[in-house]
Amino acid sequence: VRAAGATLLTGGAPVAGDRVAVENTLLSVTGTRFLAEPEGLQTEMFGPASLCVIAADIEEVAAILGHVEASPAERQAYLNQAAAVRRSQSGEDGSA
Repeated sequence: VRAAGATLLTGGAPVAGDRVAVENTLLSVTGTRFLAEPEGLQTEMFGPASLCVIAADIEEVAAILGHVEASPAERQAYLNQAAAVRRSQSGEDGSA
């Protein structure tokens, strides 16, 4: 995943002891980079690891979701959540 462009934020170091283990690992990547190499950035990571994809806007979220390994229902739920955040931030939901 790092070879595909992800940035290590924390963790990833081997854990001392008589077992094979690594620290909890958090990586990030921009939406633009994710869209350039979605397969490489979704390679299975062994161990406790997460990748945060940082999208520039709701349109980029929609494009990213088109490449995420998820069911259509999961994709739609993610897009609905992103749209709700956008409405909240713009005051369109009456909260501003």
